[in-house]
Amino acid sequence: MAEFIPMPDLGFEADEGELSVWLKGVGDAVQAGEPIAEFESDKVTLEVESPVAGVLLEHLIQPGESVAEGAPIARIGEADELSASPAPAPSPAREPAPPPPPEPPKERKPST
Repeated sequence: MAEFIPMPDLGFEADEGELSVWLKGVGDAVQAGEPIAEFESDKVTLEVESPVAGVLLEHLIQPGESVAEGAPIARIGEADELSASPAPAPSPAREPAPPPPPEPPKERKPST
């Protein structure tokens, strides 16, 4: 069963951190205690470790995004859950707009 990985306590009176980089990609195997991401706050850079072994199923935030302590940042589970992960909703296909109707020809006044 998949587990959500929370943003850990940064300490130093910081209550949120910004994701610098994912160290593991979706589909990568991870061991308990293995670093999966790096976060930065005003005072510290922190490697977030996976609390469980498994497969990284989903990144819930992107580099540059800030999250509060305790907020879920990733999902880790079993390899067979990877294909069962909810796929992002496909964006609706846009059909090209029909061309505007042709303008009627302008009437020319006869020159006198």
